[in-house]
Amino acid sequence: MEERLPTDERPVLVFVGYADTMTGFITTSSYFCFDANPHWQWDGLTQDEQKTLFWMPLPEPPGKEG
Repeated sequence: MEERLPTDERPVLVFVGYADTMTGFITTSSYFCFDANPHWQWDGLTQDEQKTLFWMPLPEPPGKEG
């Protein structure tokens, strides 16, 4: 997964959880790729074994009609 991490620090949609059970939650997060120690930062950061398992760019906001 490391070869496909975000290349900027814009928010993305992520699944945070435990790889062995796939139990977790979806939230927005940023990957701080320019830090000396690159890392994910999301609300509710805990010191347990939860990790960002999957990510994807946020969808474009809906356009104005009419």
